Amino acid sequence: MKSLLSAAWYLLACAITCSLNAQTIVETTFRPVRGAAYGNPHNWSPQEVPDNSAAKSYNVTIPASVIMDINAKITSLSLSASLLTDGRSLVVTGTTKNEGVIRVNAGGFFATGALANFDATTRTLTGGEYDVDENGILKFGGADIVHNSASITLGGYGAWITDGNGHNGLRNFTHNQPQGRFAVIGTGFAARSDFRNEGNVTVRERDGYGFFRVAEGHRYIQTSGDAARGGIRW
Repeated sequence: MKSLLSAAWYLLACAITCSLNAQTIVETTFRPVRGAAYGNPHNWSPQEVPDNSAAKSYNVTIPASVIMDINAKITSLSLSASLLTDGRSLVVTGTTKNEGVIRVNAGGFFATGALANFDATTRTLTGGEYDVDENGILKFGGADIVHNSASITLGGYGAWITDGNGHNGLRNFTHNQPQGRFAVIGTGFAARSDFRNEGNVTVRERDGYGFFRVAEGHRYIQTSGDAARGGIRW
């Protein structure tokens, strides 16, 4: 009998501990009524700023343009508008789905979970826009883009797309597909082998700096689409 009571008390204690430690999952949507600031609780439904804690975990939907004015961590993100980091950082620990624009103008966007737009098997990025400005970092797990069918802009010195270990996410990028847009503005891009463009490639200098080149012995191949340097067609 004593052993049964002990077991019962143990199970009750475990249940209470698990209940105390469990996170509340909050489904939240950005509905701006007072500007576009992420950190304004009045812009969210429910009216609380999504930022994971020991008590709460946030699944976030953003259908309207938002500007980060705080650093935040969330569990998942479904984006169909524009998100501007504005020198802040957003960490997404679960799945990120981008059907809008992620613009990193300094600060960082860190998808430490899965980026649904990236197929790790074919190493293809599809859908959405990814604009990384000077000293901005866009990081997502397994980033190793070979084929681009999205819109990618590197907009200044220190603009980086990396994997979770800090490796260049464009290190093997060699194929811009028909729906792909790739812009290099005020920074550089070097392809390790032949680069094939079927979409749109733009290279523009800023303050006298900006380049696109392929490794020695390899070629830039334009099979369709458009390519321009400083507004002058190649």
